[in-house]
Amino acid sequence: MKRFLPSQTPDEQQGGHPLSLLFLCGVLLSVLTSIFTPAISVPISGNISAQPQLTSRYVTVSSIDPTVLSIGDTKAGDNWASTWADDDQLYTYISDGTGFGLASAMSMYPAKIVGTPARGHLSGQNISTNAIGKGTGGGPSGKKVSGLISVSDPTSPSGHVLYAWVRNITRNGGASLIYSYDHAATWNWAWGNPGTTSAAIIPELGYPTWMQAGENDTAAQDMYLYFYSQDTPTAYQVADAVIMGRIMKTQARVKSDYQYFAGLDNNGNPLWTSDISLRKPVFTAQGQSYRAFVTYDPPLKRYFLLTANGDGLDSNWQTGYHTHNLGIYEAARPWGPWYTAYYNDHFQPKMNVFAPQMVAKWIAADGMSFYLLYSSEPAGPYRFNLQKVQLSSP
Repeated sequence: MKRFLPSQTPDEQQGGHPLSLLFLCGVLLSVLTSIFTPAISVPISGNISAQPQLTSRYVTVSSIDPTVLSIGDTKAGDNWASTWADDDQLYTYISDGTGFGLASAMSMYPAKIVGTPARGHLSGQNISTNAIGKGTGGGPSGKKVSGLISVSDPTSPSGHVLYAWVRNITRNGGASLIYSYDHAATWNWAWGNPGTTSAAIIPELGYPTWMQAGENDTAAQDMYLYFYSQDTPTAYQVADAVIMGRIMKTQARVKSDYQYFAGLDNNGNPLWTSDISLRKPVFTAQGQSYRAFVTYDPPLKRYFLLTANGDGLDSNWQTGYHTHNLGIYEAARPWGPWYTAYYNDHFQPKMNVFAPQMVAKWIAADGMSFYLLYSSEPAGPYRFNLQKVQLSSP
């Protein structure tokens, strides 16, 4: 019997949002002096259109620093799924690159980022790992990590664990889960080896990412880990919607306990189902739901969803990157409703921008600024790219 489960998370008040569509002001540019080498200054177009969500009356982006701070090898890689771990380090995963000095490109390989961009000291270090934690094969032919999260785990010998979503499991896509007790040095499959066990695969998840909430997930507002994916079985297809799911932190290695967002009840509370075929969109943006990441901003008590469609659309590369949008959306709850804090469909018009993230470790103490992390391929630095974002209250 298929059942919908009501949320066990206390409902929060959204409040203060309009019922009519407002257009954002043009982006105000500021200049950040960078000591990173090389640092590439790229102007941002002010063309803003096709905004898919109502404008936020709580918080908007007032400026994005035009200076792109890049670290890593010339062909360091892309995607950069990242998490702020218990040891105060930012762990990440290289995709299709050499990261920080690997002898050859890897489809997946762990690394950590040391320092902070604000202080002018930032570097990356590859992490030697076992066979499960690394892979080869470019594009869809190689397994890749799309989401990474650090949480406490009393059953772990170290008291903590990293969980990583691995995508491109089959020729058609799908995802599985690996975990590490030793900060990415050793990994194991959570549900069995998906190469020999089909039950270890969730075929509907093309690009699952974990929601980030502070250091070691300590800013999370409940005991769940939330994850999001474009609603496609493959990472290489732009979707019209983002879906989400959840799992108790203590049950992440129990695949049958995973639940999926199935809409709202009459009181606006989320419904959950263990049947992924009954999933409902948690966010919709026609042709713009691609490699989405969600991060909780603790001082603002807001969730930020970031998405861009600068990859996977060959026509964009051939016609001048005309639809490389960047959308930053905010909500009071992990399932929305989402409101636009920033939208620009010509963001970095001469670069392919995708997999944008709000880095949890580098959110300001007042919550009003953060660093935007994204990938660029084939146009733009194929490295770990950052730009500082400033927020304001409308």
